[in-house]
Amino acid sequence: MAANIKDIAKMVGVSRQAAASVLNSSPVCHVSREKRDKILCLARELHYQPNEAAKILKGKPGRLIGVIMDSYANTPVVEIFARLEEYLAQEGYRLQVGLTHENKERFLAHLEDFQRFKAAGIVALAHTYAGPDFNLYEELARYPNTVLFGHPSSPVRAFPRVELDWAGVYSSLATRLAASGARRIALQVTWPGYSAEIMEGYRQGLRLAGLPFRKELLMDVRELKSLSAAEYARRLIALRTDALLTTDSYGVRLISEFTRLGVRIPDEIQIIGRYNLAFGTYVYPGITTLDCCTDDVARRLGRKILSLIASEPVAECDTVTPKLIQRESSKSL
Repeated sequence: MAANIKDIAKMVGVSRQAAASVLNSSPVCHVSREKRDKILCLARELHYQPNEAAKILKGKPGRLIGVIMDSYANTPVVEIFARLEEYLAQEGYRLQVGLTHENKERFLAHLEDFQRFKAAGIVALAHTYAGPDFNLYEELARYPNTVLFGHPSSPVRAFPRVELDWAGVYSSLATRLAASGARRIALQVTWPGYSAEIMEGYRQGLRLAGLPFRKELLMDVRELKSLSAAEYARRLIALRTDALLTTDSYGVRLISEFTRLGVRIPDEIQIIGRYNLAFGTYVYPGITTLDCCTDDVARRLGRKILSLIASEPVAECDTVTPKLIQRESSKSL
């Protein structure tokens, strides 16, 4: 049987109110650091679970955190969510997830649910959509304890957030590829709103390397969806492409196709993916890729939301640089 607050208070030698202030993350807590740590340690060891229903009935925030997430989220976002759940569970919080895709009304309904269940905070893993052209910033601004993952495109206010430095890493990649001898570096893009930071870094890297920006070397994924891997490969060959910045899923298919066509990788074309998906090692040559450092991102998101809940100051933005994973599909970068 799990312990309750009264049990833990007795073991530590503090009042029930003092133990409750620690376990409920009260901003007013007159308990020493030593006893606070002991209370939290015992709570974990004894599998203490707060009475969320009682808190909701009293109108108090519970140990519940709402997460807004796209139902078609890419693999790194799913990994961030999984690691965030593990991190916050260790701190005694449960997650309530609001899932939908490109539907603002459903997202807003999820936010109302979070409010109804007195969520202590909100982590927005999705907050803007380029295709349907909407964002959730105005609505999220009504919730004081809100943390974003990713760069907000047009914030109503400055949100605490964790970002991946796509601009910096793609600038570095373009200059490194140029240094390795590449002169016609193609970039796979999607909706402008989603590719803006990557495009910014790509163009900056070309400028630093003294290479011209060539619009024909932009591979739009919206058009590529109608092409086979063979057609995509032939297009790159026709454009005399000697390096391609793509995603792992497209990159692996192209590696197989180029190998079939007798194109030597990386001597004739270098391929760099994104997201470090497991199947990137299932082909030869293995795909050089970018790892999103999902564990680091999740921990930073978790620390920010916990600090907000505790009314502690937080930095507005944490920036994480994706890590280059060097494999055989590129020269040494």
